[in-house]
Amino acid sequence: CEQAPPGSFLTPTGIVGEDAEFISAYSSLQVVGDFNGFNASVPSMSFDNGVWADTLTVQVGCYLMKFRTDGDWDETPDLGRCDGTESDCEIAVPTDGTAASQDVCAATGTGTALGQIEFLENGSYLFEFDERVEEYRIAKLANVGSISGTIVFTEPARARMDATVTILEAGSTNQVTQVISDPADGTFLAEALAPGTYDVQIQAAGYQEEVVTGVQVQALQNTDIGSVTLTVGCSYFYTAIQVVGDFNGFDDTVPSMTQIGNCVWADTLTIDAGCYYMKLRTNGDWDPTPDFGRCSGVETPCDITVPTDGTFLSDSTCAVTGTGTAIGQIEFLATGLYEFQLDEAASMFRIRSLSQVPTGSVSGSVAFSDSPAPSPTVTVDVYTAGTTTLVTTGMSDPGTDTYSISGLFSGSYDLVFSAPGYLDETVTAVMVNAPADTPVPLVTLSGGGSVSGSVTFSDSPATSPTVTVTVFDAGTTNTVATGMSVPATDTFSVGNLPDGTYDLRLRATNYADAFVNGVSVTAPNDTPVGTVAMTKQCTSTFTSMDVQFLGIGFPQTLTPMVQVQPCVWQVTITLNPGCSELRFPTSDPAKNYLACSGSAGICRDQVPTDGSAFSQAVCAKAFGTFIGEIQIQTAGDYEFTVDEGAAGTDQAVFSVRKL
Repeated sequence: CEQAPPGSFLTPTGIVGEDAEFISAYSSLQVVGDFNGFNASVPSMSFDNGVWADTLTVQVGCYLMKFRTDGDWDETPDLGRCDGTESDCEIAVPTDGTAASQDVCAATGTGTALGQIEFLENGSYLFEFDERVEEYRIAKLANVGSISGTIVFTEPARARMDATVTILEAGSTNQVTQVISDPADGTFLAEALAPGTYDVQIQAAGYQEEVVTGVQVQALQNTDIGSVTLTVGCSYFYTAIQVVGDFNGFDDTVPSMTQIGNCVWADTLTIDAGCYYMKLRTNGDWDPTPDFGRCSGVETPCDITVPTDGTFLSDSTCAVTGTGTAIGQIEFLATGLYEFQLDEAASMFRIRSLSQVPTGSVSGSVAFSDSPAPSPTVTVDVYTAGTTTLVTTGMSDPGTDTYSISGLFSGSYDLVFSAPGYLDETVTAVMVNAPADTPVPLVTLSGGGSVSGSVTFSDSPATSPTVTVTVFDAGTTNTVATGMSVPATDTFSVGNLPDGTYDLRLRATNYADAFVNGVSVTAPNDTPVGTVAMTKQCTSTFTSMDVQFLGIGFPQTLTPMVQVQPCVWQVTITLNPGCSELRFPTSDPAKNYLACSGSAGICRDQVPTDGSAFSQAVCAKAFGTFIGEIQIQTAGDYEFTVDEGAAGTDQAVFSVRKL
């Protein structure tokens, strides 16, 4: 019999070391059982080095289950009970997060399921099958929620497509967790958040900070904040940066550098020939906000030299505090005018001589496809050709629709033209031969096409929610644009779209996402997509809800309600005439449905006798005013309903009617 060395394990094909990749015997594995109707179409579990895993929401109860292999029944034996017979509630999953576990065996035919397995609480559960030891594990996940969203960059072609997303306690700077958005599509997911209210802070190098406040998280639910657009700039971090050094006596009163775009700061100084230490002093103070200085090592005399031919000296710089952290020494070989730059996003400083190098210019005209009057101002960004390095920025003259940008050294540049309400246009590889001017052909900006439509809601709410319309490149998750519906008219329009084919996602709180795919847009036309139906969807935050009366002659014990559809709780109670206050206690002691405001009144709210309903908004809170009093006028059966999805966050609508 072959034995595995310590730290290794045996597989059907031999010994695998502890650092080796485990190769599964199965192409897919599905968790199927009474809890999902043994549904053969559920997605496969995920596989990672010997362990298959999936997360499922399971209600309280006892269930049989199997692990269905390779997408078929029995052709490849499924994984079930090793021996014995199916027993009622024989294995209980602990509620403290520890796992219930048991061996599994290849099994075919009926009567070979695992269990029954008892789930003591509603919630999310982690199902695992460890193929290395042929054992399954089930553990209850913590009673937490999550926040997700998508970061949209205003200039994605020039951006690092990731952002730092910090979850803060609402109204404070206390950090709860931090995640990085996906560079591929800008999406992020912050998990394991306790129910409550949070602020979401979003930062990215080269872009201004955005904060989404008051984000509500509910247990076992994800809160999607939608798309958040970041605008180019760094104003969220530094308000001023000064060039200080031996050459100006480290004078902390010198003017700040100028932000020339995309987190690049610049200044020009006249420097005498010599070797100098220097720093880039931030926010008008020394050290409370770290300054930009030397990244490592010791200060060395004349260790880096600024070229005299107009090319840049470039080197890294780091946020530092304290003495002995200056950059340099830097050697200036000739007295003259020098340009200093700081690139925050790249953490680089650059210095070049401007004294000996001639400069040229670019110039030209702009036009607009719709001939507006007056013309908007066009921003012209000049980049080093084939890069995202911004050299300078110019503006058109709205009176003449012309522009001229000077101070360019000989070389190749890309020019990006942008104006509000128009698509960007780019002219590449514009050659400048200093000191001459380079004329650029006429650039025409167009407004793009648009999509429009209307929305309806399956529950016909009195006040329509706002629907977020996200436009993707067809068949991808690349966000092109976003828009919002107008609740008063339930219509939407998203414009400024380049020619192409798009998919639309419509999203509203408590409704299932709706999609319109393959929408073709041709500028400058609008493409109507018709009416899109939004279907009510809600997941209750509670595992139980009761009716509690205070009035004499009314039931004096809690009467359990039943969730008859998602977020709708109901019970029928036989009542005699009388008046009573009431409330709806839930499984969360901090969220009982009570009156939102005001005080109870004697026999204030009469329940109609004709079968129509009396209804009222109620609020979820720990303590407060009871509802009512309601007045029951005639004896009979009364139906009490609480609809969690019919109002805003932490609100519901309570109704009662005589059957």
